[in-house]
Amino acid sequence: MSPKEMIKLADDVSAFMHNEAVRIIGTRAKNHFKQSFQRGQEGFIDENLEKWDDIKPSSRRAKAKKNGDSAPILTRSGQLADDIGDWSADFNDQSVTFGSNKPYAKIHNEGGVISGSQTVKAHTRKGRPVKEHTRNVHTVIPKRQYMGKSKKMEEQIFKDIEKGLDKIFNK
Repeated sequence: MSPKEMIKLADDVSAFMHNEAVRIIGTRAKNHFKQSFQRGQEGFIDENLEKWDDIKPSSRRAKAKKNGDSAPILTRSGQLADDIGDWSADFNDQSVTFGSNKPYAKIHNEGGVISGSQTVKAHTRKGRPVKEHTRNVHTVIPKRQYMGKSKKMEEQIFKDIEKGLDKIFNK
């Protein structure tokens, strides 16, 4: 191989890694993360499926009453899953970053506790007046990871990138 051919090959590999490989990573990751929300899976695949904790029976009944059926976990409106897809690539940092603009995305993905106080306005309940009052709120949100590192996803990405590089080297 001549020096000119080696330079051309290096340029082709560089172009592939900065364009096609980033698209492969972004598309594979987006599809992998969205798969977590599908009925029957409802969990995150790392090496194996890590099923999400089930929702409380009262929440399941409320979902069924509102939607007519019991929709998959974390899919009241579908906005959380739909928000997956905006990703950015940083070539200096050699990373592809995913995120969500939904304020509740992080706590659902990582789990946590919401604590604070809530003011309840005066109202009537069963015909009886209820005075305005404040109550403390302590809500535990279980971890239901749908986004993050995954060995299965990485294996598929590596296979796809390897196929692309093979095409370049076997021209």
